[in-house]
Amino acid sequence: MLSASFVCGAFCHGTVNADTTPDASGFVDEIFTAIAGEVPDTAKVTNIKAALEDGSITGIEAAHRIVFSTEGFNANRDDETFIESMKNAANNDLSSLMGLPTFIFFGELENLTREDVFEWYVSTHGFQQLCVDYGIDPGEYGDGNFTDPEAPMIALTFDDGPSQYTDMILDCLEEYGQHATFFVVGYNAVDYMDQIARADYIGCEIGNHTAGHANLTTLDTVGIFQQLRRVDKYIYMATGHNATVIRPPYGAFNDNVRLVAQAPLVLWNVDTQDWETRDTQSTIDNIMNTVQDGDIVLMHDIYESTAEAMLTVIPELTAQGYQLVTMSEIAEGRGGMEPGGAYYRFRQLDEI
Repeated sequence: MLSASFVCGAFCHGTVNADTTPDASGFVDEIFTAIAGEVPDTAKVTNIKAALEDGSITGIEAAHRIVFSTEGFNANRDDETFIESMKNAANNDLSSLMGLPTFIFFGELENLTREDVFEWYVSTHGFQQLCVDYGIDPGEYGDGNFTDPEAPMIALTFDDGPSQYTDMILDCLEEYGQHATFFVVGYNAVDYMDQIARADYIGCEIGNHTAGHANLTTLDTVGIFQQLRRVDKYIYMATGHNATVIRPPYGAFNDNVRLVAQAPLVLWNVDTQDWETRDTQSTIDNIMNTVQDGDIVLMHDIYESTAEAMLTVIPELTAQGYQLVTMSEIAEGRGGMEPGGAYYRFRQLDEI
């Protein structure tokens, strides 16, 4: 399991000829083919090419969206295959491979993440030359985080899943290059492990919503621990890591929950009431008429009406200039989160 980090060397930046007409289509098609074996005929690909052409994303950002796409996920389920795919994308150029970390040659995977491997890939001569050949500005790696902390952000969050409708939401998020946070419950997690793995792979965040949707304030320390631990077990099986954030069911927490949690508690300040209305237009209106920069929006991915609402909400918020981000992404540039801290807008509700 790829699990930790290494420090990659300095990039070998190529020089893009100012007279070269950018060929976003060729650039995207070549990377997709190397990563997934073919170029998917989807709006996602069209959007990546358009964003690359108008300069709203760089070559590294485009490559990140390609590598960490559903197609990349499906084609590279195991770590060895993923590394071979990335070496293939770098053209297996000897000048790219010389002097690089030993994992490239010996498969030393224990202390690495796939993000580490991607960081290596965009530092290679092969990738930099690809940018030169297609007239693409490579940009900077940025630790895999391409959010702008100065630009407006909204955290869409989904409780109680996964479900048969989760993939519809993931499709739409991926089409527009956006992210969300999914707070999973144990009794659904066990049946939808692939959706958890996919969401995590494409850049969404997986949160813990307890094993049985329990009111944690009614439980003792052992009971709280068991409710959280069971879900972390499923999340780890799907992703290789535990949940990074927790949403206590009903928003109920106390000092004991804080102590046991060992992760930030995420609440909300925009409640769509989708669980009550189960109406697509109502969910759309409750978001679009209310939401502002920094908001955390509560929804449930177990309802078809909510998934259908996202087909309108995600593109409209994107068009308005909002970044749809995970909880960790919104926190990174805005003061951070602490284990046991409670967050509802992105302002800390109270101190630990």
